[in-house]
Amino acid sequence: MAMEIRGGYSGTCGGARGAGLARDRVEAEEIVVIVRVGDSDHAPEDPCCPASPDVSDHAAYDYYRSVIEKNGGTMTRHGATVLGIRGESVDGYVHDTASLPRYDDTMVVLGEDRSVRIFPMTTHPAQKTSTQAPGGAVGEIAPGSFIARPHGLHDGLPSYHLLNPDGSGDLAGWRDYNHDGVIDASEKARSEANHDTLTWILIHG
Repeated sequence: MAMEIRGGYSGTCGGARGAGLARDRVEAEEIVVIVRVGDSDHAPEDPCCPASPDVSDHAAYDYYRSVIEKNGGTMTRHGATVLGIRGESVDGYVHDTASLPRYDDTMVVLGEDRSVRIFPMTTHPAQKTSTQAPGGAVGEIAPGSFIARPHGLHDGLPSYHLLNPDGSGDLAGWRDYNHDGVIDASEKARSEANHDTLTWILIHG
């Protein structure tokens, strides 16, 4: 299974098509999502990193919960809590983020029953420019805590609309103004000065 976060009218935050959220449906009205950027808190050799599927669910749950809480997130009281790790693939490879059609980020789904499910995902654009983005400058959401609410089917599979904790859909983000596939420090600073936001960000398979 692969997942993506994809944006709509104000820019794209996703990659190539995924395969089947419906195959492993998340039962929740709201899902908290934490998106990390760059190097994760854990190194590839950490026994609870995605590269170590043999670690117990109990230990992995506690570890990923601590990552969420250390980054300002909270666990949902009902339903699943989702951690999105940008810049680290499911095999533990840490990398720079670029606008490419590949699932090189990691989604960790923590269930109410303390189960842990890990999927490949993308939190970045799959292309360097888009006619849907202002000036063609695609974007990616900045790290933070969000809620995700069911949004019906997207290409026949369930989707979730990513929102700020206050329920608004204008998410702070950064844009690739020079369309080179990399959002560098100067572009992040420009986006923050412009108060750039991205809207209609969906999580879907």
